[in-house]
Amino acid sequence: MPDAYNHISLICRLKATQTKNKELESGERYVKLNELHQKECRAYEHKIQALQTEVADAHKETIRVRNYWFQVLRNTLGQTP
Repeated sequence: MPDAYNHISLICRLKATQTKNKELESGERYVKLNELHQKECRAYEHKIQALQTEVADAHKETIRVRNYWFQVLRNTLGQTP
């Protein structure tokens, strides 16, 4: 029984190796990896763009609040004797 298992196991490994070798020789594996890489790059670019927008919005909010407090301080200091 162990001989049959080892034989089947070796056949499966051989088949997988032959498939991988065929993909490498034909360039199909490279194409798949390149497509996957491009997809990941687009995802990261989208995430970076969203984060840049978030940072810009936070910066605008900081400026708005700062200007508001300057206005409050000017009014408060201008009204005190």
